[in-house]
Amino acid sequence: RKVRDLLLLEDNKKCFDCPTKSPFFVNTTLQTVICSRCSGLVREVGHRVKSISASKFTGPELMALEQGGNATARRIWLSHFSTHNGSEPENDSDVRSFMRQKYFEYKWLDREALYAHDKMVKEMIKSSFTDVSLFFFLFFFLFLLT
Repeated sequence: RKVRDLLLLEDNKKCFDCPTKSPFFVNTTLQTVICSRCSGLVREVGHRVKSISASKFTGPELMALEQGGNATARRIWLSHFSTHNGSEPENDSDVRSFMRQKYFEYKWLDREALYAHDKMVKEMIKSSFTDVSLFFFLFFFLFLLT
């Protein structure tokens, strides 16, 4: 229920990686809401994805998602992106290229914002949950940046 409530937020009514409306998947690596097509594409780049309707979410995942979402991810991953440089990608090839620039080349990434957000979420989870193994997925951020 909590994850579905996140879909009511304006920024989460559209896929984070393309213009598709009504996304029904969560990229738990980045705490974003994405569409079916992009769920497959982000898996290709090593991100973890869950279906909103068919998956169970752990307490730490829910906490991270509540602190994340597409608006937060946009401030971090697309900080320096402007639609004046081109429109959002539409087809699979363009989406893959956009993801490569975003997640591998870090073309628009605000690293300070990423580290600050990551630290804040980890501290919240650490103070709320004692089982360290439950928030393993958050350490994947560090893996992405190395």
